[in-house]
Amino acid sequence: MIKILRKLIILGAFVILIVFLLNKFYSPIEIGEIKSIRVDELKTSSMKLGIILPVENKTFIDFEIYDVDLSFSINGVEAGQIHGIERVKILANSTEEISFPAELKFQDFLLNFLDLLKSISSDKAEISLKGKVVLKFLFLEKEVWIDKTNIVPLKK
Repeated sequence: MIKILRKLIILGAFVILIVFLLNKFYSPIEIGEIKSIRVDELKTSSMKLGIILPVENKTFIDFEIYDVDLSFSINGVEAGQIHGIERVKILANSTEEISFPAELKFQDFLLNFLDLLKSISSDKAEISLKGKVVLKFLFLEKEVWIDKTNIVPLKK
């Protein structure tokens, strides 16, 4: 009985040590400034966009972007939400540009439609992103909070 208890204590200490070390490795993950916004599809009722952000992983562990919950605005006009993303793997010691898909529904912008159309028709726009990105490694999750605003070129 004492041998089993001793093994369980050693195993528990080992698991706690691994969890602690892996949690420390999440710290160097950095999400950079918005690089650009890409118009993927334009319909009469909506527009699909891709908001491109660099993600830098300075660790020796590969991570996945597991979930996103972001709100974005274009030139001060609240444009919508980004909920969910297909899982994207961020390789160890790398910087990758990730496209976060967003959809603008024009019916939501009846009052600000002209401002939004003017913003999209120009070559540059001020984009604001606020919210969180959830990273995952094995059974551990880490939320990275984003509050970015900058002027970016529009790719059509």
